[in-house]
Amino acid sequence: MNNKTPRTRAAISMLNRLNQGHDLATVLGMDIEIALYQIDATLKVNTLIQPLREEFKFDGSGQNIINGQALLNQRRKTQSIEYPFSMNTLPPANDKQKQAINTQMDEIMARMDTACELLLSESVEYKKNLANFVEFVNSVKEKKNEESADSSQ
Repeated sequence: MNNKTPRTRAAISMLNRLNQGHDLATVLGMDIEIALYQIDATLKVNTLIQPLREEFKFDGSGQNIINGQALLNQRRKTQSIEYPFSMNTLPPANDKQKQAINTQMDEIMARMDTACELLLSESVEYKKNLANFVEFVNSVKEKKNEESADSSQ
């Protein structure tokens, strides 16, 4: 695997943060927010970040970021991979905003997939057992594959 690609570097960063003891929900939330902030400012997607924080919040922790694991679980549970993820409580977005958000979410999923590949390869060793991460990613991928199969029929 080429460790010089942006996706691989981001996946390694994700694994390193998990290995350092950060929880999955926080790591994913930070990555999702950074991805959303990187969207072209003229689309004003950043105005949707606070409602996502409020909808996918950490119970009692005081963290003011998106609970990334809760957001991805919502996508999996509802089988809705596009904004607003089957939630009528999130503000509406125009087609360009939705497309940009969906593209960034797909990139997060691809990064998680790359992280799993790194974990499963013999060339990268991590001290802690990240099997829960691999299991979570595989369950999300399963749902996405099922959706793709259903929509193609």
